[in-house]
Amino acid sequence: MNCRRRSRFVVGTLAGLTIIGGSALPALASGGLAWRVVHRYAPGGYAAYLSIAASGPHAWAVGSGRSFAADGVPTAAYFNGRRWSLTHLPGKPQFGELEQVSADSPDDAWAIADFVVLHWHEGKWTVARTWKPRDGGPPGPLWTGLTALSPTNVWAFGPTLGTWHLHGRTWTKVAGAGRTIYAASAISANDMWAIGGKANGSLLHYGRGAWHAAPAPGHGTLQFGAILAAAHGRVWVTASPKNGTGFELLKLTNTTWTVYKPPGSLPLNVDTFHVSDAAICQDGHGGFWITANSTLWYSNWLLHFSSRRHWTEVPMHKAKVFDVVLNQGTGALRAAGSIPRTQTQFSRTDAVVWKYKAAR
Repeated sequence: MNCRRRSRFVVGTLAGLTIIGGSALPALASGGLAWRVVHRYAPGGYAAYLSIAASGPHAWAVGSGRSFAADGVPTAAYFNGRRWSLTHLPGKPQFGELEQVSADSPDDAWAIADFVVLHWHEGKWTVARTWKPRDGGPPGPLWTGLTALSPTNVWAFGPTLGTWHLHGRTWTKVAGAGRTIYAASAISANDMWAIGGKANGSLLHYGRGAWHAAPAPGHGTLQFGAILAAAHGRVWVTASPKNGTGFELLKLTNTTWTVYKPPGSLPLNVDTFHVSDAAICQDGHGGFWITANSTLWYSNWLLHFSSRRHWTEVPMHKAKVFDVVLNQGTGALRAAGSIPRTQTQFSRTDAVVWKYKAAR
């Protein structure tokens, strides 16, 4: 059964911000929402796919194959249009988990881990760029965003190493407003939006070759989680109150922000402590799939926000979804994350990829 609830909206204005709120609504079942596991990697220990990308018939999922210590063992899987398989990583990687992946074409993808950028080309991964550890300071998750626009135009974002841009064959560290970007979304190479600033509380826009601060809702009271630039002048972000619980989906249309709140019964936020736990993805039908973190350790959700502005909750229980991607060419929706092997709080986990098929 696919149970939905419909919000009754009250619209008002507060300091130039259009607010749309809904009353508390009954809980939803999710049996009709057909997210099913299509790939599972179980090396032992704690495995997870943290990021997923797709282009044409191909897809890539990256993450950690084992994580007994602070840094995991890098793992990457590839879908060739027929099946998923693990891919060989160059040499004997000494870097930790692969934190982000982005594809700009069916044959060109990029991934990043600690002090290394990898490039997928001609069916294999090669090392494209390395940093010395002293450039980044202490070990740990260094990258929180990666946007590949072409084989010669790639952006990497992280709170420790900063923002780096590959233009042609040269990687350059970005100064100015764009130096502390958390994640970005591109409409084109000259039209991008990003989350940045202290505690992920700022929004930025890239145009005419530079990053600039953009007006943000909440007047500094919000922490942003995920961002999606859907079209020129139309941007979506998820947000929570700083140092608090709550979850909102915000839409920018030209200069007006509109807020859509999911059912108030769920203890959700956009906690960005982990490198990849906030995502928003178009569903191909005018709506969105959104990852939502729980303030409770034992449950997480995928949220669906339809083109009719209806919310549907898909409880993932102890499974964790880190990223969701829509293949624009095929319409396929995939998600990446992990599934625990047992029902205990600190169970070892397997890395998994889910695929969505609409309920009939």
